[in-house]
Amino acid sequence: MISGANRDTFRSTEMRIIQRCTIVAITLLSLLCLTAADDKVAPDLKKEREAWLSRLDIEIVKIDDDEERANAAQYVIIAFSTAGDFSGARRIMDHHVPANQRGSALIYIADGQSSADLLDAALATAKEAKEVFIQQRILGLIAIRQAQRGDLKDATALLSKITNPDARDWALSSIAEAQANAGDLRAAEASVAAIVDKDKKSQAQEAIKTAQADPIREIRSKVIRDSLSAMLSFSGQAKQTEAIQAIVAAQKKDEEGLQKHVRAALEQVKDGIALEQATTCTLLAVALAEAGRDEEAKQMILAARKANDQEWLGVSSLFGSPIIVHLLIRLDFKEEFDEFMNSFDKDDSLARLGYLTNLLTAGSTYAYLHRLADAETYYRQLKLSAERVHFAAGVLSSLKVDEFPETD
Repeated sequence: MISGANRDTFRSTEMRIIQRCTIVAITLLSLLCLTAADDKVAPDLKKEREAWLSRLDIEIVKIDDDEERANAAQYVIIAFSTAGDFSGARRIMDHHVPANQRGSALIYIADGQSSADLLDAALATAKEAKEVFIQQRILGLIAIRQAQRGDLKDATALLSKITNPDARDWALSSIAEAQANAGDLRAAEASVAAIVDKDKKSQAQEAIKTAQADPIREIRSKVIRDSLSAMLSFSGQAKQTEAIQAIVAAQKKDEEGLQKHVRAALEQVKDGIALEQATTCTLLAVALAEAGRDEEAKQMILAARKANDQEWLGVSSLFGSPIIVHLLIRLDFKEEFDEFMNSFDKDDSLARLGYLTNLLTAGSTYAYLHRLADAETYYRQLKLSAERVHFAAGVLSSLKVDEFPETD
C-alpha cells in the first residue's frame, strides 16, 4: 500500500508529468490561429482538411489497445479542435477517452476555443472539468491565449478566477511577455512582480528583457518555429541567435543578411562544444533550405551530423528530432529519413513517444511544403493506426496555419 505522504508525492509528480506533456504537446501542435470559419480558405484546402479529419475518425477506432487508443485520441481531439470542429472533438472524447483522462481532452478543446477567440465557450469548457486543478490549468491557458492574441484586458481580467499558484504564475509569465511585446514594460514588470515562485519570477524577468528582441518570434512558418522552440528550450538559445536570424533573413529573401548571419553563426561556435556546433549547423541548414539553396543546406546538415559523431542531432536529443525530420523530408534525403525514423526503439516508451512526435512533424512538414501527394503516399505506408493518427494530426496542423510556399 502507498502511504498518504508517498501518495501525495506520487500525485504531485504525476501532475508535473501531465503538465509537462501538455505543454510539449500544445507547443508542437497548438498555439495555432484557427481559420476554420474563414471564408477566404480555398475550397480545395477545405476538402483536404475534411479528408484528413475523416481519416482520423476511421483510424482511431482500429486501435485495439485501450490505453494506446486513449492516448492517440488526445491527438485526434487536438486536430479536431485546431480545425474548429469542437463537436467532433467532443465526440472523440466521449467515445474513446476514459473519464479519468478527460481533463487533458478538455484542455485541448478549451485551447482551440480560446485560440479561435471563443472566450465564452472556452470558459464553459473549463467549468466541465471535475478536477479543480484541471479547471485552473484551463483558465490559465485561456488567459495565455488571450494575451498572445493581444487581448490583454481579457487576459488580466481572468487572473481573478485563477487561484492555483502554479496556474496563476504560468499565466502571469505569458501575460508579462505579451505586455513587453506590446511595449508596456511597466505593466509587464507589475505582472512579474505578482509571480510567487522565485524561479518562475526570475525566468519571467529575463523573458521580458528579451521578449521584443527574441528572433524566433520573427520566423514565419509555424512548423519551423515550434520545432526550434522545442529544441532550444532544452539545448539553449544563447549561442544560436545568429543562426536563428539567418532563418529570418532567408524567409525575408534578404540574401545579404543571410550571408552575414551564416558567417557570424559559424564564427560564434567555432571554438564551442560539439553539440553547439551541431545545433548551429542544423539551424543554418534550415536557413539555406528556406532560401532555396538546397545543395548547400544538404552539406550543412551533413556537417551537423559530422560534428555530432556522425549521429543525427535528434538521435541523441529527443527534442532535436522534429527539426531533423523536417530537414530530411525537405531536402529529399529519403533513405536517411527512413533510417532515422526506424532508429527509434519502439518498444521503449520514451523512444516511442519521440517516434510519434516525429510523425506529427513529418505530417506537418509535408503539408507546409504543399506536398500533399507525398503525404498521402507516406500515410499509406504506415501500418499501425496509432501511427496514422499522429501523422494525420500533423498534416492538419499545417493545413490550418502555414501558407504554402510559392511555386515556380
